[in-house]
Amino acid sequence: MDLCIPILAAASTYVQAKMMQQPPNPAATEQELQAQQMTKSMALMMPLMMIMGTVGFMAGGGPGGKKVPEINADRKEYLRYLSGLRTRVTSSAAAQVTFFNYHAPHPEDLLSIIGTNRQWSRQVNHDFYAATRIGLGSEAAVDRLLKPAVGGA
Repeated sequence: MDLCIPILAAASTYVQAKMMQQPPNPAATEQELQAQQMTKSMALMMPLMMIMGTVGFMAGGGPGGKKVPEINADRKEYLRYLSGLRTRVTSSAAAQVTFFNYHAPHPEDLLSIIGTNRQWSRQVNHDFYAATRIGLGSEAAVDRLLKPAVGGA
């Protein structure tokens, strides 16, 4: 029943294209013959494309997708996830900044460390022993974010 209107539209497009076609001219040049042939093929292709599009639309679920309440429930769940994620990312970023400020201080802060206990705070068995910060730049986030599965899909 859902296919009736698109099939009727395709059929009427085909009939209309056939009615609008001029009869072939026997004394036509090669360029005119090519134009006539193109018109014929387009008159056939347009209805076929309409039918293929309709079948593809129906096979892909058509208008029977998720209903508005389901979409709103998924949206609410996703927004709740984003709210929790914002808190997690903010605290993770703050912890990362604190960590790198201590273990890899800004070059301008190095002079203030000289002569303090902090100058000799790294032991030989420490992960950052003899590590040196060279230059400035951005650091990738340590916390990896993954796309959630929303709506059980």
